[in-house]
Amino acid sequence: MHVIHLVSNNTWGGGEQYVLDLSRAMVADGHHIEIITRPVSDVIDRFTGCGLSPVAKMPLRGAIDFISAVRLGTRLRQCDEVIVHVHNFKDAIVATRARALSGNSKVRIVLTRHLVKAGRTSSMYRDLYSRLDAVIFVSDLARKEFLSSNPPIDREKLHVVHNSIASPRATSLPEDIARTDVPVIMHHGRISPEKGLDVLFDALSTLTDLPWILRIAGEGSARNVGPLKQQSRRLGIDSRIEWLGFRPDVHSIIPSASIGVVPSTWREPFGLAVLDYMAGAVPVVTTDNGAQPEYLTSGKDAILVPPSDAGALAAALRTLLTDDDARQAIAAAGAETFRRSLSYPRFLQNIYSIYQSVR
Repeated sequence: MHVIHLVSNNTWGGGEQYVLDLSRAMVADGHHIEIITRPVSDVIDRFTGCGLSPVAKMPLRGAIDFISAVRLGTRLRQCDEVIVHVHNFKDAIVATRARALSGNSKVRIVLTRHLVKAGRTSSMYRDLYSRLDAVIFVSDLARKEFLSSNPPIDREKLHVVHNSIASPRATSLPEDIARTDVPVIMHHGRISPEKGLDVLFDALSTLTDLPWILRIAGEGSARNVGPLKQQSRRLGIDSRIEWLGFRPDVHSIIPSASIGVVPSTWREPFGLAVLDYMAGAVPVVTTDNGAQPEYLTSGKDAILVPPSDAGALAAALRTLLTDDDARQAIAAAGAETFRRSLSYPRFLQNIYSIYQSVR
């Protein structure tokens, strides 16, 4: 099978990790994968660093980008059967134009929708929807929100495939991460306002009677990180926080955590960080306003709290910090839920089934 992914984001996030994991798994199964990105060194370096090269570079600027459509069309003309897998609608516009220019009737276009957002209904999108062969939503929440505007699309093309992760699990802690007997609360991912770290800091400021440290693995702009560091100093918890920056070896650090926390204030379409903790048998506290209730049961395999509710978040963390039995039970149940319902082989088979259905 030959698949070309278009990746147009300028920063690394869950969608890019989705493409990376899927591409590595398919290469391991003997398939031919190409990745086309914008000329952004951070994104390109992370793909090539994982052995996914060469990575072609195109502008990928959506409806006004005829250069990418022509260049991709030239590439498609050289292919036999090929699936172009896009990850937003503006790249789908480029892909459908490229297919038309190529004259290759064996090109199929699949889109994964990584957002919780109503579908557009203009005549341009009506035409675009008719040209897509399949649309994959990462959660039922994402599908329902897309359909809330009654977009003119054939419902038979729509599929829901819950995300998964295929990152390697390591048992040894990196040498530069200190071992400690103090409970470790961990958060990882892009540092931005919608991730709710300000709420987490407010919650932790009420738990200073308990021993804990917070490890944050991730990167963000100075505009986002600076105010958080100021907040931690104002709350008097800055000495308990370790800022690790971006860690390509984050999956070697996760198993050392006592608790994972994902306090997102926006509606997560299907956050990968929660799965990282579940797969690592680390109990997780997260919010209940996204797709999380589709696969988690609060009090069983995670603890769910309302978004932006520092009091509820603090109460959940206090429970896990002080009740060893509860912490161990939730960790074990989370790992079992991941193994039974959210494993990567299951995800990969679902993607393969959709690919096969459009060929």
